[in-house]
Amino acid sequence: AGRLSVQVALRNRTDNQKLELQVQTLYFDATGKVLYSQIGSEAAWQIAVLSRNQTIYYTSTALTTEAVKFTVRVRYVRPPR
Repeated sequence: AGRLSVQVALRNRTDNQKLELQVQTLYFDATGKVLYSQIGSEAAWQIAVLSRNQTIYYTSTALTTEAVKFTVRVRYVRPPR
């Protein structure tokens, strides 16, 4: 459909703990402006829980063909209980 699509491998390289991460993709137009964002809001974070030595694939697709660049942000939350 001509829309920018992203796939990122996330891997837990620990032998003894699960990891809880949050992942977010920001899409930008040709001028560098963040798409789909209003003042005071940002794209939603998705939760990813990885078991020890597990790899998962995070995918995201832009909503429109205006997107020409992207940034994938990952942040550590805490080990699940």
